[in-house]
Amino acid sequence: MRKYILLIVMVLAWSACSSTHPKSVKSQSKSVIIDLDEEVRLKASSMQLRDSQSTILIDEPIYIGDNDEVSFKGDFMQESSPMTITIGNKDSITFSGKSFTIKTSDLKDGEKIQIRDQAGKIFVDVAVSL
Repeated sequence: MRKYILLIVMVLAWSACSSTHPKSVKSQSKSVIIDLDEEVRLKASSMQLRDSQSTILIDEPIYIGDNDEVSFKGDFMQESSPMTITIGNKDSITFSGKSFTIKTSDLKDGEKIQIRDQAGKIFVDVAVSL
Protein backbone atom coordinates (compact mmCIF):
# COMPACT_ATOMS: atom_id res chain seq x y z
CA MET A 1 0.00 0.00 0.00
CA ARG A 2 2.88 2.37 0.79
CA LYS A 3 4.32 1.82 -2.66
CA TYR A 4 1.07 2.85 -4.33
CA ILE A 5 0.72 5.98 -2.21
CA LEU A 6 4.35 6.92 -2.90
CA LEU A 7 3.84 6.28 -6.62
CA ILE A 8 0.69 8.44 -6.70
CA VAL A 9 2.44 11.28 -4.84
CA MET A 10 5.38 11.13 -7.27
CA VAL A 11 3.07 11.20 -10.32
CA LEU A 12 1.12 14.13 -8.91
CA ALA A 13 4.31 16.01 -8.05
CA TRP A 14 5.73 15.34 -11.51
CA SER A 15 2.57 16.48 -13.28
CA ALA A 16 2.32 19.60 -11.09
CA CYS A 17 5.87 20.62 -12.07
CA SER A 18 5.28 20.21 -15.78
CA SER A 19 4.05 23.14 -17.83
CA THR A 20 1.03 23.13 -20.11
CA HIS A 21 2.62 25.74 -22.41
CA PRO A 22 5.50 24.83 -24.71
CA LYS A 23 8.72 26.45 -23.58
CA SER A 24 9.91 27.23 -27.13
CA VAL A 25 7.14 29.79 -27.65
CA LYS A 26 7.63 33.05 -25.77
CA SER A 27 5.32 35.92 -26.48
CA GLN A 28 7.30 38.49 -24.56
CA SER A 29 9.99 40.42 -26.37
CA LYS A 30 12.41 42.96 -24.97
CA SER A 31 13.65 46.02 -26.73
CA VAL A 32 17.07 47.61 -26.45
CA ILE A 33 16.37 51.32 -26.93
CA ILE A 34 19.24 53.64 -27.84
CA ASP A 35 18.39 57.32 -27.39
CA LEU A 36 20.60 59.24 -29.83
CA ASP A 37 19.59 62.61 -28.33
CA GLU A 38 21.10 61.47 -25.03
CA GLU A 39 24.26 60.28 -26.81
CA VAL A 40 24.65 63.67 -28.51
CA ARG A 41 24.20 65.41 -25.16
CA LEU A 42 26.80 63.19 -23.49
CA LYS A 43 29.34 63.60 -26.31
CA ALA A 44 28.83 67.38 -26.40
CA SER A 45 29.31 67.66 -22.64
CA SER A 46 32.56 65.74 -22.86
CA MET A 47 33.73 67.91 -25.81
CA GLN A 48 34.11 64.89 -28.10
CA LEU A 49 31.92 66.34 -30.87
CA ARG A 50 33.99 69.49 -31.30
CA ASP A 51 36.63 67.53 -33.21
CA SER A 52 35.55 67.38 -36.86
CA GLN A 53 36.94 63.83 -37.16
CA SER A 54 34.67 62.51 -34.42
CA THR A 55 31.20 62.08 -35.93
CA ILE A 56 30.45 58.62 -34.54
CA LEU A 57 28.07 58.76 -31.58
CA ILE A 58 28.00 55.04 -30.82
CA ASP A 59 30.66 52.48 -31.71
CA GLU A 60 30.40 50.01 -28.83
CA PRO A 61 28.92 46.51 -29.26
CA ILE A 62 25.27 45.87 -28.48
CA TYR A 63 24.43 42.68 -26.56
CA ILE A 64 20.93 41.37 -27.22
CA GLY A 65 18.96 38.19 -26.62
CA ASP A 66 17.08 35.93 -29.02
CA ASN A 67 13.73 37.74 -28.96
CA ASP A 68 14.99 41.27 -28.47
CA GLU A 69 14.70 44.28 -30.73
CA VAL A 70 17.13 47.14 -31.20
CA SER A 71 15.52 50.57 -31.47
CA PHE A 72 17.27 53.82 -32.31
CA LYS A 73 15.23 56.91 -31.43
CA GLY A 74 15.45 60.64 -31.00
CA ASP A 75 14.95 64.03 -32.61
CA PHE A 76 18.56 63.79 -33.82
CA MET A 77 17.43 61.13 -36.29
CA GLN A 78 14.77 63.39 -37.77
CA GLU A 79 17.21 66.31 -38.01
CA SER A 80 19.69 64.07 -39.87
CA SER A 81 17.06 62.65 -42.25
CA PRO A 82 17.09 61.06 -44.72
CA MET A 83 19.37 58.46 -43.15
CA THR A 84 20.90 55.38 -44.70
CA ILE A 85 20.86 52.26 -42.51
CA THR A 86 23.05 49.30 -43.43
CA ILE A 87 22.81 45.98 -41.59
CA GLY A 88 25.72 43.65 -42.35
CA ASN A 89 26.09 42.98 -46.07
CA LYS A 90 22.41 43.60 -46.83
CA ASP A 91 21.13 46.40 -49.05
CA SER A 92 20.95 49.83 -47.46
CA ILE A 93 17.63 51.23 -46.27
CA THR A 94 16.81 54.92 -46.59
CA PHE A 95 14.76 56.16 -43.67
CA SER A 96 13.24 59.39 -42.35
CA GLY A 97 11.69 59.68 -38.93
CA LYS A 98 12.34 59.73 -35.19
CA SER A 99 12.78 55.99 -34.55
CA PHE A 100 13.89 52.84 -36.29
CA THR A 101 13.52 49.28 -34.93
CA ILE A 102 15.45 46.19 -36.01
CA LYS A 103 14.25 42.72 -35.03
CA THR A 104 16.76 40.13 -33.85
CA SER A 105 15.58 37.75 -36.57
CA ASP A 106 17.06 40.21 -39.09
CA LEU A 107 20.47 40.13 -37.38
CA LYS A 108 23.33 37.66 -37.14
CA ASP A 109 25.99 37.50 -34.46
CA GLY A 110 28.83 39.89 -35.25
CA GLU A 111 26.95 41.90 -37.91
CA LYS A 112 27.48 45.64 -37.99
CA ILE A 113 24.76 48.25 -38.01
CA GLN A 114 25.79 51.51 -39.65
CA ILE A 115 23.64 54.62 -39.81
CA ARG A 116 24.71 57.53 -42.01
CA ASP A 117 23.21 61.01 -42.04
CA GLN A 118 22.15 62.94 -45.14
CA ALA A 119 25.74 64.14 -45.69
CA GLY A 120 27.03 60.55 -45.66
CA LYS A 121 28.79 60.78 -42.27
CA ILE A 122 28.55 57.65 -40.11
CA PHE A 123 27.12 58.42 -36.67
CA VAL A 124 26.29 54.86 -35.55
CA ASP A 125 28.68 51.97 -36.19
CA VAL A 126 27.97 49.08 -33.82
CA ALA A 127 28.51 45.34 -33.84
CA VAL A 128 25.74 43.05 -32.60
CA SER A 129 26.44 40.21 -30.20
CA LEU A 130 23.68 37.67 -29.73
